[in-house]
Amino acid sequence: EVKLLYSNEAIYVSVHLFDDLENIKTKNTFYDDWYNGFDNNADYFVIEIDSRHNHQYSYGFAVNSSGVQADYILNNYGVIDDAWNEYWETAVRVHDEGIFIEYKIPLSILNYDSNSDMGINFIRYIYSNKELNYWVLLPPQFDGLVSHYGHIKGLDIPMKKNIIVRP
Repeated sequence: EVKLLYSNEAIYVSVHLFDDLENIKTKNTFYDDWYNGFDNNADYFVIEIDSRHNHQYSYGFAVNSSGVQADYILNNYGVIDDAWNEYWETAVRVHDEGIFIEYKIPLSILNYDSNSDMGINFIRYIYSNKELNYWVLLPPQFDGLVSHYGHIKGLDIPMKKNIIVRP
């Protein structure tokens, strides 16, 4: 179950991953440590956002059941840039009814235009049965990933103002 809200400062996402407590695998490790903290080692959830809605690249925000975060940029051909690191917030609670995750993704870290639409996809990995679920799952014969995301329409977000100072 996923719920989305947004303000002039951030996108807020609330996630409830239903599961039995004894099936949930936690793994504590370092920020951005995909191979130890995610990759078949723990339950996790990922949000991928095509903030420019250009179908070319998206920002990925992964959180495992211990609250470990990993972020990356994904292009439409499946190439991941995991050197991208930004500050965003999460809270995780493992409970009898599953895992609860809350995200706060600042709009300031997303590259977006004045458009009112964004692309989005959700990914859940269930450790107990090694199951990977995608909100938008593509058959192998499709070309591209980001270009096939679902859509968030009708957003009323403020124009982004960036000041970049370089020596």
